[in-house]
Amino acid sequence: MNKRLISLIGAAVMLFTATGCAPKVASAKLTAPEQPDVYYFDRFGDEVMPIGGYVGPTAGFGYNGNYMPSQITDYHYKQVSDCGLNFVTGMNSDYKINAQDVLDGLRYADNNDVMYFVQDTYLYEVDDETADDPSRYLNVTLEEYQERVSIYSSSPAFAGLEGRDEPFANMFPQMQKILEYFNATFDDNKILYMNSNSYQCPSNWFGGGPNGTAEEAAMDIDGYMTAWFESFPSLGYYSYDTYPFTTNEPFYIRTDIMENYSKVREYSQRYGVPFWTFMQAGGEWGGKNSGWRVPTEGECLWQVSTALAFGAKGYTWYPYNIPPESPSTTESCGALVGRAGQKLEPWYHAQKANMQTKACDHILMKSVYKGLIQVKSGKPDSTNKCEIPAIEMNLPDVVGGKFREVTHITGDNSITGCFNYQGRTMLYAVNNSVQNDNAKVYIHLDDVYKATVIQRAQEYTVTGNVIELTFAAGEGACIVLN
Repeated sequence: MNKRLISLIGAAVMLFTATGCAPKVASAKLTAPEQPDVYYFDRFGDEVMPIGGYVGPTAGFGYNGNYMPSQITDYHYKQVSDCGLNFVTGMNSDYKINAQDVLDGLRYADNNDVMYFVQDTYLYEVDDETADDPSRYLNVTLEEYQERVSIYSSSPAFAGLEGRDEPFANMFPQMQKILEYFNATFDDNKILYMNSNSYQCPSNWFGGGPNGTAEEAAMDIDGYMTAWFESFPSLGYYSYDTYPFTTNEPFYIRTDIMENYSKVREYSQRYGVPFWTFMQAGGEWGGKNSGWRVPTEGECLWQVSTALAFGAKGYTWYPYNIPPESPSTTESCGALVGRAGQKLEPWYHAQKANMQTKACDHILMKSVYKGLIQVKSGKPDSTNKCEIPAIEMNLPDVVGGKFREVTHITGDNSITGCFNYQGRTMLYAVNNSVQNDNAKVYIHLDDVYKATVIQRAQEYTVTGNVIELTFAAGEGACIVLN
């Protein structure tokens, strides 16, 4: 255990035992358990959160006159697992073009407890032309489809098929037909991988993209999200991406990121579907000074911590590998893994964040989001511009900064997600700062309780009526009242 965590535990214990006598400990209040909306891989069970990488280990490709060797190896899939990921998607290997790469990928993924989404454009492709022509929705009959997928779907690592990343609403009828074939072939432990448009999509693209009609261009994000959830009720999850670090300005965070979280949370609960989000894994995707700056360790932690506080039930790092089709991306920082398969600095940031998630996902996956408590300290911070919609702090169970045993929270900038964990109170407290590396957060309770705290992937117990937490930039902690 590191020295900083020991001192953190010591401070908490001192706070609760300073009176010199053991206080009477109350039992946490119990309420009716609620069933969370989750998707999980049967291989790992319902207490393991899906954590993925988009653009998994790549086949060999040419770059600047050099050949980048294939990363479809056991070594590189172990690297995926070591980072704390349990699935890969957005693969550049297509079964139609190079079947052996896909079969090898499935084998190495299986060896390392990683699930794999297969791309096979022999079955279908989704673009403006195919979406406009129902006769081209699929390239095969259902019988041919089922015979084809049987070749690779028997692998224990097979998670499902790649569908379409960020389809526009005019593509939904084609995606519905593709999903119909998928559901007729697989049980509900396999999913068609689809990722939604979000706030980073140009406002007039939701209906039909850059080439849409005037009617399609009039669709806003609410119309798009309503159409999504009503078009794909059997999909089983909702995934979207909004990247927060979009300029070269240090510590800048796009200001609508919290609004996007709130909207996704709202639709997710309305339709009873768990949501997954994306984490920005690198930057300089167009070269140096091109925007998309590289997130710091604190910013990587903050992305994951914030998602968990809003009730996310899965997430995906983008990109895991530098995409072969992105030659201008800076080699040293553009992804978790470089073109030659080497770990880049963001890999270690992601691993640290993932280890915390994995230490408490057995709790997170069993918890139902009830709202947020926010503390604004008044200190200058880039997150101050990221306004959280008031609805999150005024849901029926969380009003006036109170939640069950929690009377109020004080200290530095923070957000605390409030949850029903099988009838008990669970909190996910977050240092809502990517700059303050020594933040203090105090959770005040209405009596003396014993609480389990999981922070930095370590678990400890505290007893008292105030829980004191010390956070590095972007860190989060899971707290359960016993």
